[in-house]
Amino acid sequence: MFFVLSTGPAALAGRTPAKAYKMFMCLVRACRLIFVPDDLPVSDVATIKTELENFCGLFYKKAYGGDIKYITLCLSTVVALLDIPYNIEACGPVWSYWQFPMKR
Repeated sequence: MFFVLSTGPAALAGRTPAKAYKMFMCLVRACRLIFVPDDLPVSDVATIKTELENFCGLFYKKAYGGDIKYITLCLSTVVALLDIPYNIEACGPVWSYWQFPMKR
């Protein structure tokens, strides 16, 4: 998580393809909002939704070439990220319940 929130954006800048970096930065921006210790305003939850949707869309295009026949079980793990904003709306800030889709 430290890499995603702090080190990654600087370490990967100019060292990865532009599309991969753009995808990574969508995840970074979403995670920076997800791990805010206070209650999130509705506008921030909407931003998280947008960033995670962008990440999943770019991941699908980059990792699977945009073709449904290349999808494996990995996709369900990535798409599970889209549940996070709905969990925040239903349960409050992530730190208050710590139920991540990856741990289910």
